[in-house]
Amino acid sequence: MATDGEHYLIEIPDLNESPYDIVPVVLNNRTYYFEYKWNIREQKAYLAIYILVNNNKNYLLRSTGITLYNDIAKYIHDKDNWSGELYFKPISLDTIWSYNQQNISTDYQLSYIPE
Repeated sequence: MATDGEHYLIEIPDLNESPYDIVPVVLNNRTYYFEYKWNIREQKAYLAIYILVNNNKNYLLRSTGITLYNDIAKYIHDKDNWSGELYFKPISLDTIWSYNQQNISTDYQLSYIPE
């Protein structure tokens, strides 16, 4: 994970190689698990976020389709365990604004902005 000033840039795993992947991400000194799924029928990525509480998954975000520049964090129901904004965006402004299974990990990223 890189940082760009106040933004934390989170890489997206290669969903072409593995259409289902769970990646631990540390934000605000807490480990969150980002669960990615590629839906081949819809040609769209879905993201769920959970934390572990007593070795049980506590989902903060259920599987939600990701779209460009939409604040994914507004769908998080457990605000006690999450603060900040989370956006899906292209790495470069030259990127085509239509992601697919092949380019999502190379041309797009998540941007976390803490509160």
